[in-house]
Amino acid sequence: MVVLVLAIIVTVGLVIEKNTAPANPAPGEATASPSGQPSAEATGEAASRSSTRDGEVLTPENSPEFAAVLAFTDYCSPDIAAFAAAHRGRTIVFPGSIAAMAPHGNAKTRYDILINAGDAASATGPAFQFRDENTLNDLHWVGPVPDTIGVGTNLDITAEVDRYEDRSCLLLLEPVATAVR
Repeated sequence: MVVLVLAIIVTVGLVIEKNTAPANPAPGEATASPSGQPSAEATGEAASRSSTRDGEVLTPENSPEFAAVLAFTDYCSPDIAAFAAAHRGRTIVFPGSIAAMAPHGNAKTRYDILINAGDAASATGPAFQFRDENTLNDLHWVGPVPDTIGVGTNLDITAEVDRYEDRSCLLLLEPVATAVR
């Protein structure tokens, strides 16, 4: 009986959360083409949404500083804190993978998602985190939306630098666009 009640509560929560999402994408939201791949318009819109203070999105290719941060093996390095402070509010793009996922507090449909740089097998760089995010709406999927994600899922991450937490050694990010790779 308890299991049935819990199942009903979770289902109602998912339906309510799904129904609060806009039926039609808002102007500037990315959409997938019929092929399942992001359209040129969608990727252009995602890039314009992710503009930074000086208009440049930081990638490992155009920022030697960001490339160095992604290569660190000490995720508690003070250099990561300095990078986060210097680039707060800036948009970064990098290939990453989910290292861990846990429900946010007592939430059933919101998660704290730990992200490593690179593929699941190569954990380097900061311990990035998306905190208190719904995996359906808040990650701003570009291209095909996966049925599920979990530890080991490889992603292309576009996110805004929020802040670095010294006590947890987490570099908090706000998702701008996410794609499975």
